[in-house]
Amino acid sequence: MTRILLLVDDEPRITDLLRLVLKRSFDEVHTATSGEAASEILDEHPVTHVVADYVLGADEPNGATLLAAWRRIHPSIRFAAILTGRCSIEDLVGRPGIDAAFEKPAADEVIQRLRDEP
Repeated sequence: MTRILLLVDDEPRITDLLRLVLKRSFDEVHTATSGEAASEILDEHPVTHVVADYVLGADEPNGATLLAAWRRIHPSIRFAAILTGRCSIEDLVGRPGIDAAFEKPAADEVIQRLRDEP
């Protein structure tokens, strides 16, 4: 089964680190620094896993809103997680479109969960 990951964060060092570690666990890994760039990738690739930051910038919708919208539009997404440093995990878990929430910095937790997700 093909696994394609999209990492979305306005801090490229975070997506670069996760991409570097996870590229062996996925057939493809894409990164985006904005919701618009992520939407373009989702339109072009059958992404199966998405990890998005909650705050993507002042002019961007929050990551939770984007994940819910993307999952409605892109049925290929099997797993979606959100990273946050400003919102409590409890406020995010169970929201539409979100399978898991991680508090930053959570690289080890995110990596392990993504490796385990089919």
